[in-house]
Parts: sequence; structure tokens; C-alpha cells
Amino acid sequence: MVNIRHLRAFLALVELRHFTRAAEQVCISQSAFSSLIQQLETDCRVTLFDRSTRSVEPTAIGLEFYDVVKSFLNEFDASLLTLAEYGILKRGRVTVGALPSLAATILPDIVASFKEIYPEILVNIIDAPGEELSELLRAGRIDIALSHSASGQNIESVSLFHDRLVLVGNINSATTSNRSLAWADLGDEPIIAMVNGTTIRALIDAACAQAGMQLNIVLTPRLIPTALAFVRCGLGCAILPNSVPSGSEFSDLPQYELVNPNIRREIAMMRLKSSARAPAAEAFAKHLSDRYCQRIPE
Repeated sequence: MVNIRHLRAFLALVELRHFTRAAEQVCISQSAFSSLIQQLETDCRVTLFDRSTRSVEPTAIGLEFYDVVKSFLNEFDASLLTLAEYGILKRGRVTVGALPSLAATILPDIVASFKEIYPEILVNIIDAPGEELSELLRAGRIDIALSHSASGQNIESVSLFHDRLVLVGNINSATTSNRSLAWADLGDEPIIAMVNGTTIRALIDAACAQAGMQLNIVLTPRLIPTALAFVRCGLGCAILPNSVPSGSEFSDLPQYELVNPNIRREIAMMRLKSSARAPAAEAFAKHLSDRYCQRIPE
């Protein structure tokens, strides 16, 4: 059966017109080289070369076949080079899913530092709620999910860091000297809470239930930048993870530690256990781990 070795031998013989030199070019013995040419002619049922004691010349069919083989091998070698570039991270693609609170704050810096090391790798970002990220991961639409830690079938989770819920903005009714507030002290403070269905809102509701109180929620934006813009305009205080305002243009806004209870959110990198991981995805995962593993923002 004709294979790449036959074609490379044929190409060398057409170009060098000499069995010994052609065999040396493809790094095999002359007898093995002659066998390849004979097999090629036998399998194709054509004469590709006119042989004499002094020379070897391609036939008309051989010359026509040469153009086809030359084009094919050029494309084949280029494809092999491209494939090798994926392995050495000179080419590739990784799709990362992240919670909106992370996509808007810490993720841009992570991607920027990764691109400094691997500029040829394309990084796609999808921001979505936690439940949706898990589904995207299972469906193979993202390689890595950056979300609150969650267990699930065929999903492995590696803890990166924790952040905590804080109150962002100028408080009206309560006073504090140490920048901390109990949840029960929020009273009638106008609160900006994220919309139902978000991870942050679920944590807020759980904290209120644990503290046995109810918040005076006046606005429920879907996007974190919107919540912070409302705070900037004096429409209330927002309850957000402390990594959000500290990593954004709103870092100058006052922050108050929320205690009794202290609510922490574990952020993890999640991937499919059974997935055959591409080199680009492996490199991004290592970059995440090296930079954030077990880091706790203060």
C-alpha cells in the first residue's frame, strides 16, 4: 500500500535523478529505496521512471505525478508543522468561562499576563452564572470554568482563593470605627443586591437567614458595574465580594467588613475529569494555579 515513504522516495528520485543520492536524502539504504520505487510502480500499475545504466529519468506520467506529489507533501509538511506548534504552545485556543464578578475584575489581568507568555494562543472568555458554567463545561463549550466551588459528576475542582462579602458605599444609619458591621446592624439601610439567580444573591440570602433578619433591598441589578455605579450615585450600598471593588475603577468606595456571619466565597478552577486536554488549556490552567492557588484576598 502506498504511503508517505513511497512518495518521499519518488520525489527525491525525480529531483536528483540518481538512486544512490536519492536514497541518502531520505536516509535509507539503496536497496530499500529501490524497493519503495518498485512497490509504487507496481501498486499504481504504471512506469514512473526510464532506467538505464547511466541515468534515470521520469516518464511523462512520472513528471505529471511529480507535480501532484510535490503539492501534497508541501501541504502535509505544513500541517505537521502547525500540529507541532500546538504542542509547543506556538498556536492554540482556550475557552474560559467565569462568573461575571470575576470576568470583570481579576480575569483580565490573568489573561493579560498569560498572553505575555503565550502571545500566539487565542483566549476566549464567556461570562455566565455558576450553574450555566457547569453546563457549558459538561457540554464541552468551555475548557475551564472559574466559579464558586461546586462538585459534580466528571468535574474536578481546584481551589484558587476565597473572597468575602463586604458592604460597599457610604452608610447612612449605622456608625462604625473599625470598618466592620454585623448583618443585623444594616437595619433600614438601602441595599443594592444582585438579582435573584446569581451566586452573590444566593450568599446574601443565606447570610440574612443565618442572621435572622431582612434587608431593605432597593435595587437588584444584573451586572456588578451597574451595582457599583448605583453606589457611586448614592442610591444605596451594595453587598459584593471584596475582590470586586478592589479590582476595579470603584476601589475608592468605602468598604465595610460584614460579620456575624462572615460569608466567604470559595473560587475554584473546574475542568472535566475525563477530558483530553489541549496543551493551550493545560498551560492556562497551570498559569491560574501558579498565580492564585490558595490566595486569600485581604
